[in-house]
Amino acid sequence: MGRVRLPRMAVEVVSSLFKKSSTRKYPFEKPIVPLGSRGMQVFHSVMWHGCGLCPRDCPAGAIEMVEVSGKKMPLIRIDSCIFCYVCVENCPRKALTESNLAGHRGQRGARHQARREPSER
Repeated sequence: MGRVRLPRMAVEVVSSLFKKSSTRKYPFEKPIVPLGSRGMQVFHSVMWHGCGLCPRDCPAGAIEMVEVSGKKMPLIRIDSCIFCYVCVENCPRKALTESNLAGHRGQRGARHQARREPSER
């Protein structure tokens, strides 16, 4: 009787069970963000003066003004943001700054109102 050979795909599947994984286990393992990559914008409310340039200049329409404690502040919708940083570049008081925080990038419906300074909490 002749020898039965496993199909090539079955051999590949079985051998891959014993190899090291080629991907990271996100979100359980933090991603390694390359230097210079664009992440979420950081909002510094102490420097904010309410000019409203960021929602006007955002090409993706990802920034809207919402009322917080009687003051209009930007709400950045990360799921719509294209990370062009026009808002960061045009902010006259540098209330929006760049970062390499990529934690919520790509999550549908994720909203990010940039963090407050510790003195305002």
